Amino acid sequence: MDLTTYAQLPVPEDDEADLVPYWLSLLGEKLDTSTVLQATSAYDRDVRYGAGPRGLLVVCNTGSTVNAVWIKTGGVGDPTWAVIWEPMPSAQAWFPPASISAGWRDLHTTEPGVSPFCFQWSKATDTVLIRGALWKDDPWTHGEIVAYVPTDMIPVYASGWSGSTFASRAAVASGEIRDATGEMRLWVWAIDQDEPDVTPNGAVWFDSVSYRKGDLT
Repeated sequence: MDLTTYAQLPVPEDDEADLVPYWLSLLGEKLDTSTVLQATSAYDRDVRYGAGPRGLLVVCNTGSTVNAVWIKTGGVGDPTWAVIWEPMPSAQAWFPPASISAGWRDLHTTEPGVSPFCFQWSKATDTVLIRGALWKDDPWTHGEIVAYVPTDMIPVYASGWSGSTFASRAAVASGEIRDATGEMRLWVWAIDQDEPDVTPNGAVWFDSVSYRKGDLT
């Protein structure tokens, strides 16, 4: 039995010309997991090809995810896929935080003109934006956790964020997503020089502060 150079497809030899149905069946079996498959949605993809082997390539041919391309990374019976490309959704959703630390609250709950504290993941730039404001009546503790980023929006590296404050005369409040738990910690590093002993408290504002998405591990 001969095989093609690259795809290793079976080719009958000269003395096997009478075995056409057999050779066509071998060719069909080989091509069945080597060609680009079609689906109408991610759900249809899982139903039709979820039991297949690792490496299947599927293209969506209709619906809101038309032209999406997926490759199967799970083994036989494991419907796990990696996205090669998917169309951008028509509108990006803003997600509430996983949690806000004790003592802090979303300023939006008492100040209607303030944006809710939330997150937005942009597929186009692979970044997460933060907006809104948090308030604390009691003094801040340097380095304390103010909130947690939703678990599916962990940054790709420890990335700084900043926000302005009031009621504390703190000129700048800065922080970072410290590790894979998505902790947002507050570090006050600039206090009004006219009142250097003021203890920071009040609000921390976020105006579309962004960081890159990914897995720190």
